[in-house]
Amino acid sequence: MDDPRVYLQTIVYNKYPIFYIKGEYRSKALLRDKGTQKEKVNVLKQYTKKLNIKTFIDVGANYGEFAVFLHDIVDRVICYEPGPVVFPCLQQTCKLYLNIECHQQLISNINGVGTLYYDNRGSTGSSSIYETVPNYAGTDCPRDIQSISLQQFTLDSLHIQAKNIAIKVDVEGAENLIVRGAHNIIRAADNILIMYEYNVKAIEHSGFNINDWWEQTNTLPHRYVVNKNSTISVLESRPSNDKDILLSNKDLQKCMSF
Repeated sequence: MDDPRVYLQTIVYNKYPIFYIKGEYRSKALLRDKGTQKEKVNVLKQYTKKLNIKTFIDVGANYGEFAVFLHDIVDRVICYEPGPVVFPCLQQTCKLYLNIECHQQLISNINGVGTLYYDNRGSTGSSSIYETVPNYAGTDCPRDIQSISLQQFTLDSLHIQAKNIAIKVDVEGAENLIVRGAHNIIRAADNILIMYEYNVKAIEHSGFNINDWWEQTNTLPHRYVVNKNSTISVLESRPSNDKDILLSNKDLQKCMSF
């Protein structure tokens, strides 16, 4: 059966063509703001340049905003997006860029077959390996929670050869699993950045103890909060509310002074 969804093209961040799904919840903000991740992509691009990052991995890529924004300063962009609603749209975007590839795979801390739960009618951001799928579209939008079985892999098992690497993770509370499955990549890197969304409700829904989750995810020595003005601040302890976090094996505040 043909996919009835309509894919249209727009420009984000004043420069980069991207496809979106007509009428989908996240696409409305994408069109209104010409990109929904401005502060985060600006910070990541700034330090990607400074650390001479060559490979960018986007776990939970959705429409591919991070991928298109960073593609012109790295050699290779690898997107992982398991969601069956948004993945065909992401594929259309990736065809526009020579160095962006995309894979409909689950990334986790184990290899095998996993289950993704997703909202077939609401937001493309409403998907999770946990049955408690978040509702980002609000109560006015009908939900249709479905599931799909997919191959799942650790990042280590994919044998990505990169010494200077940035990883962005947005997987609704399972960020700790992705980090645990990238132990060898992290250890072997000369320069590494990891950006993830610290979402308290998603972590609670995952069933993890939040302190254990925090320790499993923050394995690099330098930790920062991403601020609204596209700057970073040193993170001394676990935040009490939702934040965007940037990790590195380098002191980013010192490196920006050179």
